[in-house]
Amino acid sequence: MKAIGRQAWDPLFRQVISGLRGVIDVDAAIAVWDRTLAASGWRGASVWTQADLLPDNLLARGGRLTAVIDFECYGAGEPALDLAPAWYIFSRGRRAVFREVVDVDDATWERARNHALRAIMGIRYYESTNPRFSAMCRRAVDEAIIDD
Repeated sequence: MKAIGRQAWDPLFRQVISGLRGVIDVDAAIAVWDRTLAASGWRGASVWTQADLLPDNLLARGGRLTAVIDFECYGAGEPALDLAPAWYIFSRGRRAVFREVVDVDDATWERARNHALRAIMGIRYYESTNPRFSAMCRRAVDEAIIDD
């Protein structure tokens, strides 16, 4: 099965984000989105990814990661898939430390930020049925914007 490229998400992203004025900084989000689309694609071999490293799938005890759960999206892909938690979990300062530790190039980081920006899909979708998840999606988008 061929993965859906970043460009294929563009029309849906623009459609969904148009309904979020007053909720997030739409203009800033679009500017960041456009920059992430311009990042070069992954040219390396596929690697194993969990591809759904959202906060609810990461278990911690005593401030340390102890387990990863929910392997429904597990498969082969590019490393950026597993870097999106940088925007779901970390503040800007801690995200900088995370980036230093994972030691990825700028293009991979931008592709990862593209994945985080796709959280806009959940902001309105989960607003009334799962407000906590909706808030998590909004936080990821807000964090992706402030990195500029």
